[in-house]
Amino acid sequence: MDPQLHEDILQYKVNGKYKSDLTRAEKSEIRRKASRYHVEGGALYYIKGSGDVKTKVVCGVEEANAIFVDFHDSPTGAHSGQKKTRDAISKRFHWPGMTTDIDKWVAECAVCQSTQRLIKQEVQYTPIKV
Repeated sequence: MDPQLHEDILQYKVNGKYKSDLTRAEKSEIRRKASRYHVEGGALYYIKGSGDVKTKVVCGVEEANAIFVDFHDSPTGAHSGQKKTRDAISKRFHWPGMTTDIDKWVAECAVCQSTQRLIKQEVQYTPIKV
């Protein structure tokens, strides 16, 4: 996650200008990546796929972690697992490496791990004589 790159893209999209200390290669990267972003209400949005879906760009680990907690640890999130948590978050938010971050956080979630162990424990069946 590179919050500075998102700030540079936001500045470029709003003002059409770059920071003065950027190299030619960095400016080129910003122009190239900026085509996948849109500014609305001062916030940066990532344009997915064919352009009909826009998701808010998350800048910073703290913000991403807060979103994860809201979607995963809340009563509505209910420790849903990697796929459901990814799907729910990706409908509204975007940050580079999001899939990896979410998978890692779910894998490290103490509640999920303790629940998963209970589910995976092998059940011993005892035959009943009829």
